[in-house]
Amino acid sequence: MESFLICTQLALGLLTTSLLSSPSSLAAIIDTTGNLDVLRIYSLLIMQLHQDSHLLRIQKDAVGSVDLAVDDLARKMLDRVKIMRVFDLEGVVEAMEEIGEGLEGKGEGEEMKNREQEVVVEKKSLTVPKRKTVIADSEDEDEDDEEMLFDNPAANIIPMPPLEVSKNPERSKTPERGEEGVDEGKVSFVLIDNLAHVLNPLLKKDYVHATAQSTHLLRTLTTLTRTHTLHTLLLNPAPLPLSRSPASTSTTAAPSTLTSHNQDPNIHHPAPPPQQQHSKPVPAKPPSIFGSVTNIPALSHILPRYLDLHVLVERLPKGKADAKVVYANGGGSVKKGVGMGIGIGGPRRKDGAGEMVCVVEVLNMREGSGVGAWGVFEEGGGQRA
Repeated sequence: MESFLICTQLALGLLTTSLLSSPSSLAAIIDTTGNLDVLRIYSLLIMQLHQDSHLLRIQKDAVGSVDLAVDDLARKMLDRVKIMRVFDLEGVVEAMEEIGEGLEGKGEGEEMKNREQEVVVEKKSLTVPKRKTVIADSEDEDEDDEEMLFDNPAANIIPMPPLEVSKNPERSKTPERGEEGVDEGKVSFVLIDNLAHVLNPLLKKDYVHATAQSTHLLRTLTTLTRTHTLHTLLLNPAPLPLSRSPASTSTTAAPSTLTSHNQDPNIHHPAPPPQQQHSKPVPAKPPSIFGSVTNIPALSHILPRYLDLHVLVERLPKGKADAKVVYANGGGSVKKGVGMGIGIGGPRRKDGAGEMVCVVEVLNMREGSGVGAWGVFEEGGGQRA
């Protein structure tokens, strides 16, 4: 649980870095749990703006207010974070479709199409209708005293105001774009927290159908990420494996080997029906290179093939002395002595429980030879190779 909280903090840190790297970029968060810490994002923005004066100046210039306070600037930057609360897998799909439509500019295309139709209607309304040019019958000349206006050809021409057509029509100013007409950026960072929360219940109910749904979803997400060069993060819990009790494992013997004492072994009995074959995969082995880490990432049979980089975030004792204290109970559990802090390790506790650090380990990567590499992050953002 603590490792997943650390992973969430690291993901929010990457999100704030994305917002600070480009003043016009947007971020989208698909939240399935309802545990999103918006205040944490706000605090990280304030901290990074205080630490980097160059980023602070760039962000102030982007909003057009040099005298804006840091906390007010961070509040404005939060407006560039789109939080999409979903409750099931269909909600995740709809949220992704909404992000895709924004990236592909479908909404903007509809707006430009409507504007073109308005221009066509306006041109038609300015067209001068033709006058009736039939000369009245001579018998009606005495009764009709209307004055004929066809002697002067110029009388049929109504002066038209010049119509200026721009090759690059300016977009209308909306409250989102501001009075300065600054173009609104597009989503460049997507955070999904987390897919297992909505997918695991479906896998338990109908494994085959849920796997097909998740496969289609991940293919769509992969295409969207690569087409628009997005930074997409999928938070995925890594719980401890479930231990099977001896009572449950003793019933797995083949029925064909079980015989009743009341049956005659010389009499042939029909073979029992074969056991139903399930398509569920064999439980995966712990992927970490550290023997004390037995956690297995959820959805390990689905996710890895679609990931460009797969990392595992865990908490481990910092040194040998800390490990002796943490594992003193002999159970190999790292729960004892785990502190909460801000997620990048923690100081040694007064009760002598030992100091824990956050370890990020590369489980798999599509390109390169970094599998097995790991790094340690300490309190205050310190990093060691």
